[in-house]
Amino acid sequence: MLVVISDLHLNDGSAAPENISAKAFAIWMEEVLALARQNEAKELVFLYLGDIVDLLRTEYWFYPKPGDALGAQANETFPLEHRPWGNRDINQHPDQLSPTCRMRAVEILRKIRHEAAAQFDYLNGQVDWVKSSLATLGIPIRRYYIPGNHDRLFLVDPTIRLELLQALGAATIQGDRPFEAVLPEYGLVARHGHEWDPWNFEACEESRLPAAMKADDYKLVPIGDPITTELLARLPFTVTACLPAEISNEVRGHVYDQLRHIEDVRPLSKALSWVLVEPASVAAGYDKATQEAILEAMNKAAKQIIADFIQIPFVKEWISKHDRWNLGFDEADKLQEIYRLSRVLNIKSLDKALKTAESLGLTKEDDDSRTADRELAYAPNARFCVYGHTHTFRHVPMSRNSNREDLVYFNAGTWRPRVAHAKDQKTFASYKEMTYLVFYRADEDLGTRSSKSVSYELWNGMMKK
Repeated sequence: MLVVISDLHLNDGSAAPENISAKAFAIWMEEVLALARQNEAKELVFLYLGDIVDLLRTEYWFYPKPGDALGAQANETFPLEHRPWGNRDINQHPDQLSPTCRMRAVEILRKIRHEAAAQFDYLNGQVDWVKSSLATLGIPIRRYYIPGNHDRLFLVDPTIRLELLQALGAATIQGDRPFEAVLPEYGLVARHGHEWDPWNFEACEESRLPAAMKADDYKLVPIGDPITTELLARLPFTVTACLPAEISNEVRGHVYDQLRHIEDVRPLSKALSWVLVEPASVAAGYDKATQEAILEAMNKAAKQIIADFIQIPFVKEWISKHDRWNLGFDEADKLQEIYRLSRVLNIKSLDKALKTAESLGLTKEDDDSRTADRELAYAPNARFCVYGHTHTFRHVPMSRNSNREDLVYFNAGTWRPRVAHAKDQKTFASYKEMTYLVFYRADEDLGTRSSKSVSYELWNGMMKK
């Protein structure tokens, strides 16, 4: 029996709100153990499909200065040149991070392990009742880890790799291809799924075949890394710093806490719209002057962080490399246009301009199932292709093979809170979600089907409480 989860984004508590409750992990483990008993599992394999921890969504790439212990929020004192994208030519030698950068990454991981210690104990099976229950099953237990994009440093730094695997009680898979899982006994091929996202995989090529992927591709810094940290993770602190002194600590705290949910917005292209709607609503019960002060702080902060971002040497180099003439409105064009508009427009006008671009088809959300066919052709006996990355649970029947068996694409979704753009295109709804996928070998789950082949069940739940 194979259990797949993805995109927990366990964090250090700085730029992001609290981690997923340990109670959710307890509920999940109870259900997994019940399924294993009920379906006479011959083994129990946990596949953690990337972004289980988040080394990007943190304020600790800004402070404190090197050598100081991570702690309370402070002004920026950690040098840009020691961040993972601090060298404009880092992708020529992606393994050559500075010792200071490596140490800060390890410190962030250890802070995550501290903040999410109870959650890790469920993931690695060290909770007493879980350990006892697993032993009672009397079957082999294995855990595998595949890195994503928010934990890209797993493949770059050996200390990160060792400590994260220890925290999860897991191993890598596939020898020199630790970025994919090919499990013929479950009819499955899986990877994190960011490989065809040009923002988050520097070696992205739309027509590329899975067999052509290599480990060095995954070490390259994509533009999505500094976007996540230098733009999104920086925003809450910068906005609150831009608020005038007369704004109360209560309002200041509410705005900061609300903005820390920005990466839970889906689709992420709606983040700017959400910034306009949600933090301002915190002050709805206050006077008009307070509301205007919040909007002005967001406007000032957005202009500041976009201007700072575009001046980062790595970002300049990335734009120069990716600015392809006469090939449509590419990612480099989009970044440059956002910067240009941010200089001449306020935040409301910038949001309207982006909405107009979307209505004209200049921006669109990709179909994450579009590469599943090539994955299924790549892996021997594969019937199922599994990705994570998008935070959106999906089950997409693709076709049938010569044995008239269904070929299916899955997305393992997320356990993070979700902030979804409503159908009215004006408001947002927040809720909690949990997804896990279960696959059975041909010699398991025999009581529920007549054919002796691999099978699956999917569990996706949402809660608003």
